[in-house]
This record gives sequence, structure tokens and C-alpha cells, in this order.
Amino acid sequence: MQLLETLALKEKTSRLSVQEARQLLEMLGAGARAGDLTLATKDHRPVHLSGAAVTMLREILEPIARGDSVTILPTRHELTPRQAAEILNVSRQYLTRLLDEGKISFRKVGTHRRVPLEALLEYKRIRDADRGDALSKLTIMSEELGLYPELEE
Repeated sequence: MQLLETLALKEKTSRLSVQEARQLLEMLGAGARAGDLTLATKDHRPVHLSGAAVTMLREILEPIARGDSVTILPTRHELTPRQAAEILNVSRQYLTRLLDEGKISFRKVGTHRRVPLEALLEYKRIRDADRGDALSKLTIMSEELGLYPELEE
């Protein structure tokens, strides 16, 4: 079974999670955005959450509440090349080329490669930023050249 299939929420669980995530976000309330929050357990014992914990919970719950699946892995987690390629949405062969070119760090365990999740996510962040910059430049160039006059108002 592939990594993303293993970690993705099942449909029934996903529907329940969306509802529960929305309820939890509501419990956190708008005031919790500013800082600390105290919740109560079933037996009315207070549970204090720091502002950082509330922020982390919001970042996890908001995509779930929208119906998106969320995967949480420790940043020190290592992936196989197939798993890493799946996360980047590229072929395993292309990922292997990126590894060989030194664009993503990895280590060998015997003859097998292991890609640190942290290194993969850093590469993805930089790649996505570069793509965004290139798209912005293309948009500016097309506007300057008047390639899409029907879009201008």
C-alpha cells in the first residue's frame, strides 16, 4: 500500500472528521486566535493550551474542516524514493535523478535510499516558490505584450 493511501482518511472517517474539526474550531473560538486558551475535560478539569498550541491546532483543523485530508509525520521521518516521488507528484525515476544531482539530500541504508521528510519538504517549498515566481513573471510579460486583451477591463 502506498504512503498517501495509508495515511489518507477513509471516506466515512473523513466525513466525521470534517464535522468534528468544525466543532473543535468553534470550541477554540475567535478569541483563541489571540493567545492562550483553557478548555475543560468531561470531569471539568481545566486544560490550558498555549497560544502556540492553539495555532497548531487551528492549522491542523482548518484543512480538515474544509474536507481536505491532512498527513502528520515527524520531520525526522524518512521516506522511500517511491513515497517521496508520490508526495512531489513526480515519477520515481525523476526523483532518483533529483537525488543523484544533489537537489534533495538522502542517505543509503545498504543499497536502498532514504529521503528525510524535512529535506523533501524544503525542496518542495523552494520548487513551489520558484514556480510561483515564474508564473508571476509570465503573467506580467503577457500583460505587457497585450496577449490577453479580453482579460483587461
